[in-house]
Amino acid sequence: MRIAPAAATKWLRLKNEELGLLGERLVARCIKRRDSEARILGSRVATPHGEIDLVVLAEGQIICVEVKSGRTRRSLDEFGNHASPKAGSYWRPGHRFDIQSYCRVKRAALWLGMRLSKSSEPLPSRVDLYELVLTDNRPRALAIFHHPNLKDPLPRPTRRWGQSPHPGGAGG
Repeated sequence: MRIAPAAATKWLRLKNEELGLLGERLVARCIKRRDSEARILGSRVATPHGEIDLVVLAEGQIICVEVKSGRTRRSLDEFGNHASPKAGSYWRPGHRFDIQSYCRVKRAALWLGMRLSKSSEPLPSRVDLYELVLTDNRPRALAIFHHPNLKDPLPRPTRRWGQSPHPGGAGG
């Protein structure tokens, strides 16, 4: 799994904890590929406010990354991106990142900005959310959704999986 974590998702049945670790590793790779200047300062970093999945230094700011991984029986096409109307329609892993979790990570980001600053001014900080979604259906597919500079948690889903989008209609 260390050598080819993406390949592991195609053949192995991962436990929840393993899926979470895989998600953090894949997101770290994704960040490095998107921004070659970004430095991963640590993973599973303990602060007085709680643990942070990934701490990144990029563009002169501290980015505290929360990674939420999950499985689905639905097609990845049904997820859309975070700005699409589909995004609020069904449960997604990012919905586990609630207001309490967001506030905890934001406080940790501010604390890290003060601790890592070389001057009296704290480094700017932000919170990013990455969702890793693995389909349970064959062939397995994997998608990573990025929600940069999160200001609030994701809106809660409007319906559950299998529930009809139309009142009195058949389940979908």
